Amino acid sequence: MTDCSDPDHIPHGNYTLLNGTTTYQSTVRYSCYPGYTLHGHDIRHCLANSSWTHLDVNCTIKGLDVL
Repeated sequence: MTDCSDPDHIPHGNYTLLNGTTTYQSTVRYSCYPGYTLHGHDIRHCLANSSWTHLDVNCTIKGLDVL
């Protein structure tokens, strides 16, 4: 079975494996700590090629622009 391994951790945030696995068609949701804003996609999916979709997620302090 295809496995994407653990998704990337992001500074100032967490993720939750919505179905508890990292295998094909699994879904992960990202969130930021209080005082931070999420930029990018909060949902990622495990693909058949063992990679996660949407690599552009990060958290920044509220009120600051993303560099």
